[in-house]
Amino acid sequence: METTVIQTRIDSNLKKEADDFFQSIGLDMTTAIRLFLNQVLIQRKIPFEIISKDTITRQSALENFYALRAESKNLQEMSLDEINAEIQSIRERSKGKAYK
Repeated sequence: METTVIQTRIDSNLKKEADDFFQSIGLDMTTAIRLFLNQVLIQRKIPFEIISKDTITRQSALENFYALRAESKNLQEMSLDEINAEIQSIRERSKGKAYK
C-alpha cells in the first residue's frame, strides 16, 4: 500500500496531551489518526458527538436539567389525542428536513 504524509499545525499543549493519552492506551498519534479516518469512512460521518469542554460542564448540564425539570412541572396535562396532534404538527413542519 502506498502511503502519503499529512502535515498539520496544532497547539503544542494539545499535541502533548493527546500524545500522553494515546500512549496511556497503547497507541501512537499516527495510529489514532488512522483509526479516526477509517471510522469517518466506515460511518460516513464524524464518529462522535462534537462538544466544547469550555461551554459544557457537569455543573451547567445539571443546572439545565433542573431548570427543565422545574419547567415541566408547569406543563398542563395532555390527552393522548393532543399528544398525537402535537407530534403530527411537528412532523408536518419538518417535512423535507434531514434528521440524524
